[in-house]
Amino acid sequence: MEEEKRLTRRKFLKGTLLSGASLILGGLFNYDNTVLASTVKKGKLNSKPRQVITGNSGMSYPFDLDVDNQGKIYISDTANYEIKVFNNQGRKEIAFGRFGIEKGELNYPKGIAVGDNEIFVVEANNSRVQRFNKSGKAKAVIGGLGPQDGAFYYPQGADFEVGTGYLYVADTRNHRIQVFNRKGKLINIFGKLGDKKEEFKLPSDITVIKDRIYIADRGHHLIKVFNKDGKYLSEFGGNGSQLGQFSYPEGIAAKGNKVYVADTRNHRIQILSLEGKVIDSLGSKGQVPGKFNEPKGVAVDNSGKLYVADTKNNRIQVFS
Repeated sequence: MEEEKRLTRRKFLKGTLLSGASLILGGLFNYDNTVLASTVKKGKLNSKPRQVITGNSGMSYPFDLDVDNQGKIYISDTANYEIKVFNNQGRKEIAFGRFGIEKGELNYPKGIAVGDNEIFVVEANNSRVQRFNKSGKAKAVIGGLGPQDGAFYYPQGADFEVGTGYLYVADTRNHRIQVFNRKGKLINIFGKLGDKKEEFKLPSDITVIKDRIYIADRGHHLIKVFNKDGKYLSEFGGNGSQLGQFSYPEGIAAKGNKVYVADTRNHRIQILSLEGKVIDSLGSKGQVPGKFNEPKGVAVDNSGKLYVADTKNNRIQVFS
């Protein structure tokens, strides 16, 4: 909490790391620093990333990210109060947002979810979600501070389901999930603070796949699974550092038959089946490429590239 306040005052494969102006000129990827693994096991991620980018001005506490169908990367650059967008060649296209409370302004943007023609940005300190078009123009505001239905208290994560047009929001400090249509109408709400299976303690992120909702229940160190109606189905994880356990997981994504979890305080990414069986684990604490310092966001594109918001190292790492 104190760290957040301080920041508010001043979001077999090859790997890519996005950080550091030394490896970026004009926002472009530099492929001269390629590192190839000597041994790659079938079905395992290569832990040796080959590249780094932050953009021209650097990133400060990037919390979350998403990738659209064209491969564009959308990053919540949280302590810079802006969203950065890179194209699929690694060139920075636009950045939008500035500190404030008005429409189009941002205060501690955390979660981000991208649809066909819109970008949803979850603002923790403004306790709202803003909908932008792909050019960065604010179109609508959802929510505001409060405990009532449709309001938020320090929300952190979201996912947008293109087929239904539904936006799923992790209303973190209200300890619940809220579901809206793309126009901001409340569709469903479930969860409350507690230790029962259907209850939460600081849910931080959410992903929807195959009629299932996967939620990073940070305070319980669990991934909880619900159906589309908000009925509890199962869970996996638990507090610890062993494979299959988590320590304050803050980010989650899913693609195909895999779930990707930002196991934040264990400084790693865990890859699991939809049933919670461990498939792979990537990273440990550190600053060199392939290591993390409290990663908080993950995304997977249509080609299977894994994007990680390596938050306290102020960079994005991409594994492909």
